[in-house]
Amino acid sequence: WDAQPPPPGGAGGGLAEQRESSVRWAANAKADCNDGMLPGRQTSAESLESGGSGWRSSRRPSKSALSSWSGGSGDSNERKSSKKNDGQNIFVDPEEMKKKVRENLMKPTYDVANYYHEEGLWRDIATHPIFEKITLAVIAFNAIWIGVDTDYNDSDTLLQAQPIFQIAEHVFCAFFSFEWFSRFMSFKRKRDGLKDAWFVFDSTLVFMMVMETWVLTIIMLYSGGGGSGGMGNASILRMARLARLSRMARMARLLRAMPELMILIKGIAAATRSVFFTLALLCLLMYIFAIMFTQLTMGSEVGDEYFNEVGMSMYTLLVFGTLMDNITLPLNKLGKESYIFGGLFLLFVLLAALTLMNMLIGVLTEVVSAVAATEKESLTVTFVRNKMQEVLKNIDKDGDGTISKNEFVKILENKDATEALHEVDVDVVGLVDFADFIFADEDGGREDRTLDFGKFMEVVLQFRGSNSATVKDIVNLRKFVGNHLKTQKDELLELKEMVLSRAPGEGGMGGTSSTKSGAYSRGSPAGSMRGSIEAKDRSTTTSSVGLPEVSSMVVKEKQR
Repeated sequence: WDAQPPPPGGAGGGLAEQRESSVRWAANAKADCNDGMLPGRQTSAESLESGGSGWRSSRRPSKSALSSWSGGSGDSNERKSSKKNDGQNIFVDPEEMKKKVRENLMKPTYDVANYYHEEGLWRDIATHPIFEKITLAVIAFNAIWIGVDTDYNDSDTLLQAQPIFQIAEHVFCAFFSFEWFSRFMSFKRKRDGLKDAWFVFDSTLVFMMVMETWVLTIIMLYSGGGGSGGMGNASILRMARLARLSRMARMARLLRAMPELMILIKGIAAATRSVFFTLALLCLLMYIFAIMFTQLTMGSEVGDEYFNEVGMSMYTLLVFGTLMDNITLPLNKLGKESYIFGGLFLLFVLLAALTLMNMLIGVLTEVVSAVAATEKESLTVTFVRNKMQEVLKNIDKDGDGTISKNEFVKILENKDATEALHEVDVDVVGLVDFADFIFADEDGGREDRTLDFGKFMEVVLQFRGSNSATVKDIVNLRKFVGNHLKTQKDELLELKEMVLSRAPGEGGMGGTSSTKSGAYSRGSPAGSMRGSIEAKDRSTTTSSVGLPEVSSMVVKEKQR
C-alpha cells in the first residue's frame, strides 16, 4: 500500500473529486491485500471497508495525509507521522495522570533534618535520639514544676522568690535556649527555620521565657534593686507570671512522641461534625419538651419550681433528664401532679439519656476506631517505606532510582527487607512466584519493565493478605489479559506473514508474486481469479510445511 502512487487529482480539485480519488485508491489497496501483494504487513484486508469511509479509526488517515495524497507530494513517513499524531491531544495521557497520583500518595515523609547540614556537631546533637528523649523529659518535668511553682511560690517576681525556684527557672531557661540554639545552628540555610512549624513555635516560647526570666530580671535589678516598686503596678508582674502558662503548650511535643494520644485527639477532631449534629438534635428535643412542660405545668407547684419558663425548663431537662443527676426529685413531683406528666418526663429520659447520649458514645467509638486503624496503617507503611529505601540505596548500583527484576530479587534476599514486608502482612514467599507478573510490561511487551519506588511500593502492598479484591483489581486484570492476548495475536500474524513469505512458489519474500499480479488490472476479472488461485496455492503449500520448519523460519527471520 505504501508503495502505491498517491490518488490522482491535483491539489486544486473539489472535495467530491478528492473523495472519489481516495475511494478508488482505498479499493485498489484492498485488492492488493487480497492478491497477497503486501507480505510482512500486519494490516488485514478486512480493516478497509467499502467506500473508504468505514475504516477503523486507528487506520484512518488524517486530513493532512489526504491533502498530501491529493496534491501528489506525500510519502509514507509523513502519513505515518500524521496517523501517529492524529488524536494525540484528544485525551489526557493516563500514564501521566497515574504518575502524578502515585507521586501524591507516595510523598516522602516530612523531616526537618532534610534542611540540616549533612554533617557537623550541631546536627549530631539536634538529631541524636538521646537528646530528643532528654528534651521530652525536661518538657514533662517543666509542666509538673509549673504546678509546684503555682502552689508554693507566692512571690510577685523571680528576684523575690526562694532560691530553689530561682535556680529551677534559670535551669529551664538555659536548657530550652541551648536546645533552640542547637537546632538553629543545624540549619544549612538559617531562613529554612521558618519552614518548620515546630521550630517557629519553639522560637516563640523560648523568646517569651528569656524575656520573663532574664531580660525582665535584669531590668528590675537596674531599676528597683529587686523590688517591684520600680516597675510600677504589680499587676503587670502578675500578667507576666500568667505568661508562664504558655509553656504548657510545649506539651504538644509530647503528643507527637506518643501516637496513642494523637489517635485520641485526631479521633475527637474527626468526630466533631457528628458530635455537633447529635448535640443539635438533643437541643432541639429539649426545646420541644421544654415548651411542652412549661405550658402543661403552668400554675402548679412543680411548674413554679422546675418549669417556670422555657430556659429554666431546658436547664431542668438537661441536668435531671439528660445527665440524670438526682432524677427522682422532678420525677416524683411530676408524678404527684399527674401520671401523664411523669410519663412524658420518662419519655424524654428515654429519648435523650438512653438513646441520643448512647448514640453519641457509639459515634465517638466508631470514629476513634477508624482513626486508630488509619494511624496504624500509616505508621506501618511509613516504617516499611523507610526500611525499603535504606535497602534500595545499597542495592541500586546504577543509581537510577528505579527497581529492576534483578534488583527486586536482591531485595528479597535482604533480611531487613523481608522482615519489614512481613510486618505489613505481605507474603514474601509469594512475591518470588509473582516476580514475573510484577515486572511484566502492562502493554504486553516482551521486555521486563522497571519500577520507580512509588510504583514499586504500590504494587508490593497490593500483595498483602488483608487486602480485598476491588473493581480496580478486576479492571487491571482485564487490561493485563487483553494486552497479552493482543500481543499473542500480533505474534501469530507475524508468524503467518513469515510462513507465507518463505513458502515455496512465492518467489522469496513475495516479490515475484507481486510482480506477476501487478501485470493484471486490480479491477479486472482476471486479477480477481488469479488472486483466488494464488490464495488456494498458498493455503495448500502452508499446510505441507511442518512445525519444525516454521520454527526454524521464525528464528532465521528474527536473526536476519
